[in-house]
Amino acid sequence: SVGVLPSRVYVIVAPLVVREQATGAIVVIARRPNAFGQATSGVAAALAGQGVVAYENAQLFSRVQVLAQRDELSGVHNRRHFFELAIASFLDARQMRNPLSAMMLDIDHFKDVNDRYGHASGDDVIRAVAQRVSGVIGSGDIVGRYGGEEFALVVQAPLQHAVDLAERLRQVICEAPIGTVS
Repeated sequence: SVGVLPSRVYVIVAPLVVREQATGAIVVIARRPNAFGQATSGVAAALAGQGVVAYENAQLFSRVQVLAQRDELSGVHNRRHFFELAIASFLDARQMRNPLSAMMLDIDHFKDVNDRYGHASGDDVIRAVAQRVSGVIGSGDIVGRYGGEEFALVVQAPLQHAVDLAERLRQVICEAPIGTVS
């Protein structure tokens, strides 16, 4: 809780520094003079160092987890993680007796794009399609890159909603040309 400190307190402050930037501090407070010796200062500094290491490890773990679950090129779920989420969604829908639909999306004439304009342009097309799909689907829907130019979707909705969504996806993907690097 936040409060006002008494007028006479003795304090040790051990900053938490991550990549040369202070992100917090460990503060030890005493009410009597000379309460802190060299050992107390050393313990506070050691705790601060361990706190920084724990924080950096948590950040790295979070980053690795994202990399293990996302397709690097498209930014949507990778195939493995998509299947994990799809299975969980299927089991949940079956248990709750909720409708569930699945669909595949394949970019037509994608080989022609790669052959004519190069793989960098093909990558641009995959990224743009993934962004357009992600912008249309609902928050409970799942999209993943199945492979190459194929995407898979799981939609927690009845068949007619999935059919309507498929048409909206087709329109959004086709409505404007996709700019490429070529």
